[in-house]
Amino acid sequence: MVLQLVPYQAKSVTVGTSEVELMVDKTNTGRMVMVITNTSTVGLQSVSLGIGHVAVLGVGVTLYPGQSWVESAGAGFEVTPARITAIASAAGATIAVYERAVS
Repeated sequence: MVLQLVPYQAKSVTVGTSEVELMVDKTNTGRMVMVITNTSTVGLQSVSLGIGHVAVLGVGVTLYPGQSWVESAGAGFEVTPARITAIASAAGATIAVYERAVS
């Protein structure tokens, strides 16, 4: 079987005080790389990630402006295939999302 890279997906997502989905579940395809960056420039909007569960502010992975969460198979990680959600400390936080998967 030959693995085929699925074209990468890059997007910007606005996150507020209600949970939003950043990435869908990829259990059947598998992610090779994922990068999530808090690109907020106004205030100190933190964003917490829900990796395979509901995002709860201040719980688990929390990113402050300029910080990133990276998982890469090339760096020896088993990249999570789980659905990823986010919630912010204030309305208008922005997140840059990049992922690449195989099929």
